[in-house]
Amino acid sequence: MSQTRILPYLGPAIVFYLVAWVVSLPGELDTIGHLTAVVALLVSLAGFLGSRRPDTKGAQRISLLSACAAAAIVESIRPTTLSFTLEAVHLAALGGFAGLVTDLTLSVPDRAWPAMHPNTARVVPYLISLILVAISLSVVAPLIKPFGDPWLIPTWMAQAPLAYALVALALALLIRLLRSRLGSGPEALAANSWAIMGLVPASFIAAVLLILKAVGLLDSTDALYRGALAVIAVCVVSGHLFMVDKRRRLSAGKAARNVVAATLTMALLALFVIAFRLHVPEQPWQLVLLLVATLLASTGVFFGFQPIVTRLLAPYAGRLLHAIDLAVEQLIESRSLDEIAKAVLVPMRRATGSLDAEPLLYGFDPEWEARVDVAGQPHLAPRSLSHTIARYLRDNPGEIVLRGSLEAMIVRRPPLRPLVDALVNLDALCVVPLATKEELEGALIIPRGIRMSALTLEEIAALARFSRFLATFVSVLSAEMRAQKRASDSDRIAIQAAEEARHSKHEIAKLQAGARVLKAGGSFELLKAPLIAYSSAMRAFIKCVDDAIQEPTPLLLLAESGTALHAVAYRMHERSGREGNAFVIGDCASVGESKSGLALFGEGDGTGDYPGWLTLAAGGSLFLLDLPALPREVQRSLAWALATRQAQRIDGNEAYPLDVKLIATTRVDPRNNEGFEFLEPELTKRFASQLLRVPPLRERQEDLPSLILMEIDRASRVLGRPVVGIEPQALAVLQKHHWPGNQEELRFVVQKAVENCQGERIQEADLAFVAPAAQAPKAMLSPSDFHLEGTLEVVERRIIEQALATAAGNKSEAARILGLKRTTFLDKLRRYSLD
Repeated sequence: MSQTRILPYLGPAIVFYLVAWVVSLPGELDTIGHLTAVVALLVSLAGFLGSRRPDTKGAQRISLLSACAAAAIVESIRPTTLSFTLEAVHLAALGGFAGLVTDLTLSVPDRAWPAMHPNTARVVPYLISLILVAISLSVVAPLIKPFGDPWLIPTWMAQAPLAYALVALALALLIRLLRSRLGSGPEALAANSWAIMGLVPASFIAAVLLILKAVGLLDSTDALYRGALAVIAVCVVSGHLFMVDKRRRLSAGKAARNVVAATLTMALLALFVIAFRLHVPEQPWQLVLLLVATLLASTGVFFGFQPIVTRLLAPYAGRLLHAIDLAVEQLIESRSLDEIAKAVLVPMRRATGSLDAEPLLYGFDPEWEARVDVAGQPHLAPRSLSHTIARYLRDNPGEIVLRGSLEAMIVRRPPLRPLVDALVNLDALCVVPLATKEELEGALIIPRGIRMSALTLEEIAALARFSRFLATFVSVLSAEMRAQKRASDSDRIAIQAAEEARHSKHEIAKLQAGARVLKAGGSFELLKAPLIAYSSAMRAFIKCVDDAIQEPTPLLLLAESGTALHAVAYRMHERSGREGNAFVIGDCASVGESKSGLALFGEGDGTGDYPGWLTLAAGGSLFLLDLPALPREVQRSLAWALATRQAQRIDGNEAYPLDVKLIATTRVDPRNNEGFEFLEPELTKRFASQLLRVPPLRERQEDLPSLILMEIDRASRVLGRPVVGIEPQALAVLQKHHWPGNQEELRFVVQKAVENCQGERIQEADLAFVAPAAQAPKAMLSPSDFHLEGTLEVVERRIIEQALATAAGNKSEAARILGLKRTTFLDKLRRYSLD
């Protein structure tokens, strides 16, 4: 068995041997002797059992301390026995007792002076003990003389051993009381409290004994003296045993206050008995009554002393502990986050002792911050905790962040400086994490206020219990907030999805209608066709267009049938400031009279088959072809919409804002009688300030060669053949033509000539179908213009084909030439498969 394992057994074995030897000496033992022997054995066994925990710091030294304490009181078993051996054992035990007490004071539970080397802390007390033991032995040695009678020593020298023990106890008590100023941590201070509880009564009793012996009122053989020594041994050993027991550290503060309160209670009762010279009654019933009264009085006095003792001895006058108790009581009745914030933060502010201190409560998911104003009213805000503090809490789950401890470590661990700076900015005494099942729900910031002392282990333990209690409330409310947020997000997503679906439906309707509009209004090639303006008439017109487009009022283009207007309208759109938005072409003549209103204004909520040209062109431009083709009722509705800047769909309940640049065309002049017949006067008034006449093709002789070449190129691509040229004679024929059908007739004639061309250039013979210049077409066709032989169907078909050729394919113009309604003309086209 190694030396380390034998050492704990050695002390109790020596004490057992000494007790057995003293008890076996001749003579009868009195009651105090028996009790002292039992106490000596129990003290040595207690130290031995306490040393069985190898992980406990100082356990083996406490085992030796208990052995020395027990050996020191062995002499009190038979105080009348004069033995040099007993005296030597007594003095050696006292020396070891004093040295061990001093050693434990300097090194357990932590070093009193961190800068002191551990070996130095161990050697110093034993050197002092050896010197004092040597002095004591030199005093006692003359008591025994090898030959002759013993020598008697002066009385004052006989008090040296007790004085030596008292000095050691007083020194140990002083150092332990100053440990809070020597840098001890909360756990060390809590453990230190148990040692103080043992040293205070032991030092007090030793001082009383020393005084009583010095004045001659007490002798070492008196029962009171011998019992007091046993009590001193029990107090010191038990206090040190509890000190190294980690399980008892949390209860040290409360136990110390209860001991003080109980001591004061007994002292007060003793003074009362002495003052009134009370005696023990002889009658049994009187004794029972006295005991009951004493018990009740003691209980009342004890609970009366507890607040006073707590105020005096509890850490920081018990303010934080009281605040925690008050917060727990108020939390039980809290049902909302405001109530929780008020229940927790108001007591915490009072505990700081300063109204300027600001405790804070944080939640992490969702992130929120709660604080209270001076009046105690809570305020919530969507604000997050410092990122540095939050990261430390997540990296160290369940650990209370103590500002004092971190400031002490900052020199050795520089990475902690950002965390300390964050705590200083909040004036935080500590940060309490609020966690449930390893899930961090939030944090409680307790400010320092006017407090200068660090948190004790008792306060830290109370905060740990409180954090678990508070975390359940914060967790429940945070879960409710997350559920509400999810529900709100779900509602928002549902509303957003419904809105997107409605918008998508609307966009689909717009695209479908837009496709119909594009199909009816012409191809993109017409929009991007270059504007050829070599002629003075066309240049003057382009200048008027550029000037007029900047005005917000609608614009009306007066043009003959067949005039190409798409490129002009698109130029207006691009230069109107709306080029990034829609450009919609609406052919008024392509829809029936019954559907003209639907096509222009839309129907219902705008998501049906007819969203309306005005809706499709919102924010952009609407190009209305052949405005007189609209029915009078629709024209009046359009005039009202232009006047009020609002339009209303057919069968719709609400008007929608009108935000379009309206560009319309007409073949009839609104200023003469024909215009009054086809256009509503109120609508004409809206276009009065912006009426532009488009020059017909016959007034653009300088532009004809370029236009003819452009049409030859287009026709060649349409017919899928290489681009052909044109002979000067053929070009002269085209230049001499009157062109009543304008660009549409030019396109028709050039495409027919390209079809007839057999070579690489158009010859004059390819234009045989073109009427000579002297035979310019009439505005209307007469019966003499047609070949009337054949059946009725053949003649009617021939007349329709001739009208279409004369109008260069313009159905509306062909219907006007024949004097037919457009709908009637379209029916005949379908009948003869000419549509």
